[in-house]
Amino acid sequence: MDEQAAYDIPSIESFLEDAKQGRLKIYASTISSAEVLPSQMKAAATFEDFMADFEGAIVPIEPNPNVMTLSGRLRDLPYRKGASTNRRLSTPDAIMLATAVHLVEGYGVRLDCIHTFDGGGKKDLDGNRSVPLLGYETWCEGFSPEQFIFAKKVIHIERCKPVYPAPELPLVMPGAPPVAAAPAQQ
Repeated sequence: MDEQAAYDIPSIESFLEDAKQGRLKIYASTISSAEVLPSQMKAAATFEDFMADFEGAIVPIEPNPNVMTLSGRLRDLPYRKGASTNRRLSTPDAIMLATAVHLVEGYGVRLDCIHTFDGGGKKDLDGNRSVPLLGYETWCEGFSPEQFIFAKKVIHIERCKPVYPAPELPLVMPGAPPVAAAPAQQ
């Protein structure tokens, strides 16, 4: 199966273009660099070329001791959902989630969403299924109040697929004259 077929590439390109034009900021943990396979890069010669093209639009965030400590705590939680138990958050996912939490709590950054395609089905290096990022909150059953304090930090940040919103199109009723579009606000 072509792995790219599972991703909404046009939406990702639209978000990147908006970031390039300064309409939004994209924050990315530097750990994401390790998840990009150079052999799968189509638009740029190298990952470095890709990052150089989006310099200033993508803000790379390096893990610091606070992020790494929270990552360990998130990985150590006893995730379960119904009869499924003994799931772990993968190390890269834990670092990316902890990075987002740190941006919000440590720097006051307002994040609209953590974009991810991770709806489950992935296995870790030991062959065990990991906790998905989409629907993360459904894997927090039975946490003690102390454990839930850490999970709640992630739950409060929306996680969604990177689907670019379609532009609003004017509704024209059959037989009605077309309505003039409002002038763009600057």
